[in-house]
Amino acid sequence: VLKSTQSLQEIPLNHSSVHFYGRKAKNLLEESRSLIADCLSLNPQELFFCSGATEAINTLIKGFIRKKTRIISSRIEHSCVYETMQFLEEKQFSVEYLPIVEGMVSLSALENALKIHQQEQVLVVLSSVNSETGAFLDLEKLAHLCQIYKADLVISAVANLGKVTLTLLEGITAACLSPNKFHGPK
Repeated sequence: VLKSTQSLQEIPLNHSSVHFYGRKAKNLLEESRSLIADCLSLNPQELFFCSGATEAINTLIKGFIRKKTRIISSRIEHSCVYETMQFLEEKQFSVEYLPIVEGMVSLSALENALKIHQQEQVLVVLSSVNSETGAFLDLEKLAHLCQIYKADLVISAVANLGKVTLTLLEGITAACLSPNKFHGPK
């Protein structure tokens, strides 16, 4: 990744331009999209790029909330998630914060919340790994719970990359990743 990224610094590239360098940039972008999608067992069309994790997670959250009556998250999420939750509360969205047990979100509390709100349109937004404590959520159980209760699950998986294998399980609606964790462009 580092070697590939360094080659992009030679000249400015705009993938939307139709000139030679624009077409080169477009090809590099699509090759990267295919390679990353293949690593994550995704269809390349399911992958989109943003300027960074904050923009990506906010795009996902704001894209999913339109028809949601309840949002479930926690107070130990990265500030880009937590501050978005506070903003949504100010806009009269119903946000519920899960309790923390031993440095991580309580999945039993999540299950209870999903049971209580199973007649609502629910969005769950959590980090798969807490970037401050290093605690890992049981992603398999989390995805399974959201699948059972038909809740959309958006995860920030930024702290996963380069540390553990990430499998985007059925039940995960969307995930946010960031190349700054594996020597990609900042």
